[in-house]
Amino acid sequence: VETRAGSGGQLVLIALLEAVRRRHRFAALVDAMDSFDPQSAEASLLRHLLWVRCPGVPSALQAADLLARDNNMAALIFDLRDAPERDLRRIPATVWFRLQRVAETTEMALVVITPRPQVASARVRLVLDTPLPLTALDEPRQDLLKNLNPELQRMRQAAAEAAS
Repeated sequence: VETRAGSGGQLVLIALLEAVRRRHRFAALVDAMDSFDPQSAEASLLRHLLWVRCPGVPSALQAADLLARDNNMAALIFDLRDAPERDLRRIPATVWFRLQRVAETTEMALVVITPRPQVASARVRLVLDTPLPLTALDEPRQDLLKNLNPELQRMRQAAAEAAS
């Protein structure tokens, strides 16, 4: 998921947690910059969440690598939204391929939330780039989710079409 500041990234994150909870499964959130606000989620969601609070991108990459091997999680959400640009540029593409390959051996969904296109090996990219207005703070979360208008990009399909 590629998300600009204020465009609904936290809404999508909470919606992912709700989807995992409906399946009575657990999710892991690797929070690279310790920016997740647990008060924005219901307590029932937090009871099914392993929240790994990291002081930066290097430790978050290590945590994600370890958690990607755990078949007890329905989803691994790797939140890099607030990471410094210089740290994001330092992540080699091989890291994303390795995480993808490891997650494919499990039943886990791997979701990476970034401020810009980051994961070249992604199968699907969801782009949120329209900032929500300040008045959105007064709207119910479900109404906001309905009005996000994300752009869905199927990456491997687009690459195959471009190659032909």
